[in-house]
Formats: sequence, C-alpha cells, structure tokens
Amino acid sequence: MTAYLRVLGLMIVLISLNVALACSKRRPSNDVSMSTADVTARTTSTFEFRVLRLSFAGDKGPPFEDWSLTLLPNGQAELAVGQCVEHLQFDASVISTLRAALSQADFFGLSRNEYGLAVPDGSMLAIHLETQERIKTVRVHHLSHIRGHSERKEARRLLELWLVARDLVEHPRVFDERDVLREFLSAPRQ
Repeated sequence: MTAYLRVLGLMIVLISLNVALACSKRRPSNDVSMSTADVTARTTSTFEFRVLRLSFAGDKGPPFEDWSLTLLPNGQAELAVGQCVEHLQFDASVISTLRAALSQADFFGLSRNEYGLAVPDGSMLAIHLETQERIKTVRVHHLSHIRGHSERKEARRLLELWLVARDLVEHPRVFDERDVLREFLSAPRQ
C-alpha cells in the first residue's frame, strides 16, 4: 500500500512539473503585430470597454488546449491556456487598435449571439464584451454552417474583430485558426 502511495505521489509531482514546464515554454513576444492594424486609421470613434474576453475551445489534439484571453482597458491581461495562467501587459496603442476594431465591428449591433452550427468535436470561438452599459457574448461555431447573406456579413464583422484581437495571443499550445478564418473572409461574398 505504501509503495502505491509513493508512486501516486510521484505521479502527482511529475504532472505538476509537466504543467509548470508547459507554462514556461511560452514563446516570448513583446512585439505585437496587428494583422489589421489599419483598423485604427479607418475609424475615428472611440469605444470604451470594461472587459474584453476571447476564448477558443475545441478538440484539436495534443499539444493544443482550450484558452482564453481576458483584457482590461488599462492593458492588463490574463492568458489562460489549459491550467496555465499568465499575466500580460499591452501598451496603449494595442488598446487603441482594439477599441477601433470594436467600434468598426459594431459588436452590440450584431443581431445574433451564435453563428454557425455546433457540431460534435467542432471548435468554438467566443468574444465576450462588457461596457459600462452592456454585456454581450457572441460565439462562432463551424464556419461552413454560416449561410445567407446577412449572417455571413455579420460573421465577417465578428471574425475581422477576432483576428485583430487574436494577434495578441502567441503560445505553443494555442491552436492557430487564423488561416482558416482568413480563408472564410476572402471567400467570394454571397
């Protein structure tokens, strides 16, 4: 019985070390290059937010894990990847670009809270936004199930916003879905 407990204790220690090592293997990236940085130049209105949260969930297989990024207007952020949590700080120009993208997307003007169809083993991305007056969460599921002109048009606005904010997340265990989203955005408009 004591040998079993020792092995179990050793396994717990190894699992803890594995999580700690995985958390420390984040690729350092102080340089945030926004894929749609010209958003700031195209819009002049400011959009104030209290909390902006992006999250991605889906079975992409090892080593990828579900993740979320919670960002405050002062640039403080928390990136949670699996069980790892990192505290980040973004400068004012990043926050300004995000505010411009939020304004351009007209996030609260989106008529739906869900786009696409949830499918087994599919992924889901979500944007949660809190302002002084409103709170809204919008989810995007399987892209091929987004049909109709108005639904595709709104999904485009949301995905363009996602790509601006998604560029803030660089981690070896975060699946990079940006090429799939750019392909959807570049498809001929219906």
